[in-house]
Order: sequence, then structure tokens, then C-alpha cells
Amino acid sequence: VIKALKKISAVVIAILLCGYMLLLFLSDLPFVQHRLARTFSHTITEKLGTEANIDNIQIGLFNSIILTGVEIKDKNNGKLLKANKISAKIKLRSLFISPLTIRTVELYEANINLTKERDDSDYNFQFIIDSLSQKDNRSSKKLDLNIKSIILNRCYISHNIQDKPYKNVFDFNHTAFKDVNASIGFKIINGDSVDIKVRNIAFSEKNGFKLKHGYANASINKNTYKIPIIQLETKASYIIAEQKAEVFGNSNDKAFHNFFKRHSTVCLY
Repeated sequence: VIKALKKISAVVIAILLCGYMLLLFLSDLPFVQHRLARTFSHTITEKLGTEANIDNIQIGLFNSIILTGVEIKDKNNGKLLKANKISAKIKLRSLFISPLTIRTVELYEANINLTKERDDSDYNFQFIIDSLSQKDNRSSKKLDLNIKSIILNRCYISHNIQDKPYKNVFDFNHTAFKDVNASIGFKIINGDSVDIKVRNIAFSEKNGFKLKHGYANASINKNTYKIPIIQLETKASYIIAEQKAEVFGNSNDKAFHNFFKRHSTVCLY
């Protein structure tokens, strides 16, 4: 009986390996890549309720998928995301048991546009959070997906609150960051709150500010940002803060409340 089980196991493993190699071979064919891209684009468009386009999809080794020419629009038909390449590593078991779990999503030279009309309105990406966290698991619009972390490589991120006036100095209401590199782990909670851990972040802000290295933990919802720890380091200065910082989005332009409560170090040059 044991010998028979070993033979059956060997045959099953051989079949799975052959099937996997065949899948890799087929994914290298341009026709298959374009077909996968059209199917995936249609699925995202249907689930999110907005336009999504992918030029190519290629299946790689070690449960990885590579998407090229990715563009996703927001609900107002504006560009939310445009990326030359996105790679994703999938948890193999989740291909058979939902939700689909993606260990890491890596964006290369992506343009990310974050906007909202007013302080008290939702950001243009809120519909994605809503789709990922719908309480009704039977909903056809629910995107049954679990993403563990996102890595940014040489990305460009703009942030605009449309009803705010423009200023000639640094203004978080209208700003842009280029050459953004970061590793971001996050967890969506109850649809309107996100826990985020940002590591190894670096960027150049459009007005000349450059961040050499930084990390932060944060809990964010529609109106409140809680930051229990943050560290920022430029070429000649650094800020280290622990305990709690709160930022209220609709607080009459008072940017910080009880910021850097305890155990803080600030060194500016």
C-alpha cells in the first residue's frame, strides 16, 4: 500500500510539474499574453466599476505574474494609476481557496494621482478600498483579493485637494513627489480604515525637499491620521518621533494636533 501511494504521489507531482511548465510555455506566446491581458482588464473593470487597461501579462517562475502597460482610471475618468510594469507574487494556495492572496505587488516607474474635491470628501481611490472590503461576500462587485505589501520603484506621486488655492511654497494640498522608493505593508479594516507600515521610503518633492530615508507606522481613515512612530532623514537633518500624532483632514487648516507627544528627537540644519 505504501509503495502504491508513493507511486501515485510521484505521478501526481509529475503531472503538476508538467502542467506548470506547459503554462509557462503558453504564457510566452504573444497571443496568450494579449488574451490574458484582455480578460484581466475586463475583470478589473467589472469589479471596480471603472476603466482598466493592461497591455500584456506574463506568468513567471515562483508564482509571479508580470503586467506591462497598466492604466486604471478613477470614477471621474481621471488617471489614477499608470505603470510601465507591475510584478506580483501570488500565494499558491490562494489560487484554489479565496481570497486570492498577493504577497507582494511591485510597481516600476508608476504615475499615481491622488485627488479629492474637498477636505471632507473621499479620495479618488476610495472605491478600490470599498471593493476590497465589502461586507457582503456574495456581492458580484466584491474584489476578493488580499494584498500584503506594495513596493514602489522610481514612482511619481501627486496629491491634490481641488478646492484649495495654490501657493508658491511647500503645500501638502498640492504637491508631487518623484523618484519615490518605498516598501509599504498594509491592512484594510472595516472598509474605511487602513493600517500602514512604510519602510525605506525616499523621494524628491517638487519644491526641492529631498528625503534620504524614512519609515513610519500609521492608521488612516477618512478624517483622522494616527502615527505612533515616524523617522525622517534628509542629507543633514533628521526627525524621530514616537507615541501618537494626529492629523485631522477638516480642522480648518490646522495641520497637526498633539504632534510628537513624547520621546521625540528633532535635529535640523
